[in-house]
Amino acid sequence: MEHFDPRASAGRPASESPVELDQKFVEKITDWFAERTLEKVEETKAQIKTEAEAEAGFKAGWFGNALRLLARIQSSFLANSDSRLTQRRKFDNYTTDLFLRVNEFLDHVHDQLRKHRQPDQLLLIQDNLDRLHPGPGRRLFCDNGQLLRSLRANFIWTAPVGLKLAPYRLDFTTRYMPIPAPRLRDGTENAPALDGLRKLLTARVDLDAVFDLPATVRQLCLYSGGSLRDLIRLLGDAQLAALEAGQTRIDSAAVKNSAKEFRLEFERAFMPGEYYYPLLARVHQTKQDPVAPEDESGKDRFLDLIANGSILQYNGEEYWLDIQPTIQESRRFQDAFRKLTAA
Repeated sequence: MEHFDPRASAGRPASESPVELDQKFVEKITDWFAERTLEKVEETKAQIKTEAEAEAGFKAGWFGNALRLLARIQSSFLANSDSRLTQRRKFDNYTTDLFLRVNEFLDHVHDQLRKHRQPDQLLLIQDNLDRLHPGPGRRLFCDNGQLLRSLRANFIWTAPVGLKLAPYRLDFTTRYMPIPAPRLRDGTENAPALDGLRKLLTARVDLDAVFDLPATVRQLCLYSGGSLRDLIRLLGDAQLAALEAGQTRIDSAAVKNSAKEFRLEFERAFMPGEYYYPLLARVHQTKQDPVAPEDESGKDRFLDLIANGSILQYNGEEYWLDIQPTIQESRRFQDAFRKLTAA
């Protein structure tokens, strides 16, 4: 048996009688994926077990080995691009079977919680699905939405925002997480939003120990565009830049370097540029969706930009859009914006 204590994961002391999960329920799921993905399943499982025991210095728990097997399956799936489409089609034929096995596991967890006189309500959060492109996102949330709803637990899914902008209705209760706008629609700085982002950083790091000046913190928040994911990413990159420069604290140069690397990552994604930069320029100028209803290709490009985080959404007195601030320093964006304003 493997022990599971939901109260310990919530920050409360572990129970004297921890919840015990049966190995067979987890193995049903991992084996299901392994049998449809790996060629030598038993040989791979034996290898993983040997590696785990050698690394740990003692017999590894079965749950840890199951996680290692899932990681090996994922690695094999991503590395083999030739068979990826074939595997996806194969999985489509067995989707119902997979959900049955997952529900068997969830039912087992419910039973064990009740057995130990603990609350049996489960809340599972699946992050990063907002990074899915519109096509896979539609298949998961729209085509297979009823299957997701059939899972016998409470779930929070981070759905791609492009689905909300597209003419699809998610069969779920949907909520937008607000993005605090460091700049207002007219471009002026938004002091309450900047203060909120600074407080968020304060909860994670000692600002006086990490940054050289309060103005550097403000600079980082402005570059984030209010996206918490981008803010933390920029913070980490700025810290690395400061270390590489031999600095003990993050200064303005380190923040600018992190913003440059972030911008270059976007620029590599905007291929071909003539399709994307004019659209980004129109969004920055109008602060609205600039695509005409009959422009199907423009709509696809717009959803691509929403999906990769280069266009951010804001709410206040009204709904509006703008581009990720680091992109404004791109030469090709500046050229496209000059042409637009001149026209």
